[in-house]
Amino acid sequence: MWLSKMASKKTDTQPAAGVGQVTIAGSDAAVQTGCEHRSLPVYGPAGLVWMPKVGSNALVIKTADGNAIAGTVVDNSGLEPGEIMLVADKCSVKLGSDGIELTGKVFVNGKEVW
Repeated sequence: MWLSKMASKKTDTQPAAGVGQVTIAGSDAAVQTGCEHRSLPVYGPAGLVWMPKVGSNALVIKTADGNAIAGTVVDNSGLEPGEIMLVADKCSVKLGSDGIELTGKVFVNGKEVW
């Protein structure tokens, strides 16, 4: 009787969220927190598709279906409140309070225009 009661009192020692380093990128992403979490789905806002880079710091959250990557730690230096920036390795798009700023090459229908 005592054993069955103790078995039913399983405690979940895993925190609800944690930050760790991405060790595998792509559709089978993995993040090393206290242990390595593999084959994680990557969550983001509707309409935005992204993949974390190896070496970046990612937020791992616990869901009813298991763990997932909810985002990465970002450097928002230089942004004013209300501004948005999309950043990749060699380019960026900044929607600022005073206009749109593009860095890197610009393509329209596959043809470089800038």
